[in-house]
Amino acid sequence: MVTQVQPLTSYPGLRADYERLSLGMALLEWIDAVVQSGQTEPGVFETLDRSLRALEEHEAPLVAHIWAMSRLMECEGVLPSWHRCVATGSPVTEDPAFVTIEGGGYVCLEASLEFRDRFPMPAEVLIGLAKTAERDEPPPRLRHDRACLRLLLRFARAAAHRDLPASDALLAVIEG
Repeated sequence: MVTQVQPLTSYPGLRADYERLSLGMALLEWIDAVVQSGQTEPGVFETLDRSLRALEEHEAPLVAHIWAMSRLMECEGVLPSWHRCVATGSPVTEDPAFVTIEGGGYVCLEASLEFRDRFPMPAEVLIGLAKTAERDEPPPRLRHDRACLRLLLRFARAAAHRDLPASDALLAVIEG
């Protein structure tokens, strides 16, 4: 029986900045869509807390959000393969490269014909996402951050199996 609850933090840095708040809401919306009650993977809430703190403090909150989404997708087992072909395991060699949501990430040219949902993406975006996902902390900068966000959110929507209105609003804020 729970008799008392007290928050550890209210993330005041998020609440004081509309862009940071939008980024945080998009993270929470995605977690709500993907994590099922009672079936939380180990580390999701710790990663979410680290992510919200990074959004609150990072000099480039969009970069922190991309890093956070990557880490949370990894915790949930839905992080796309950005730098290795999902069919052959070969590294990204062509530019632009093909990406498939159905297949789960980058797909090399010879294997791309198997996926009807494939679409081209600059290789630099895929490599940037792969390197960002491997880091323990958000990088200071990320080239093509808006393209990275748009791509990441396409995969996030697929993993959520529902609309993500906070993510749509986030794109409007970032691109507006």
